[in-house]
Amino acid sequence: MTQVAKSCNVPFEFHGVAMDGCEVQLEHLRVQPGKALIKLPLTPNIQDICTKYCKYRSQNYVMIFESTTEIMKGLCFYFDKALPVMLLYKSERHQYADAIRDNVSPSMVYGAGR
Repeated sequence: MTQVAKSCNVPFEFHGVAMDGCEVQLEHLRVQPGKALIKLPLTPNIQDICTKYCKYRSQNYVMIFESTTEIMKGLCFYFDKALPVMLLYKSERHQYADAIRDNVSPSMVYGAGR
């Protein structure tokens, strides 16, 4: 991973801590199971981020608003389908099941906030 860190211009101080996802173990994280979950819902959520991106892109390029909107809808759809099967750790799936009720889409619950 050090080679990857160097090729991505990661500062030297972080080269020693770079590790592949499969190398991560609980003792490296210094957290206890169930104690590291983030509070949901997050703001901004995925749909908010995509909407803001569409508005930003259409300020200078009005002609591409429709295509950008379609792409962002597709991105949200893909996120909604991929999150429960590919993007969550096993320990996060119970929280997902609790957060996604009443046909609320994951892209309305998950996002960039902390």
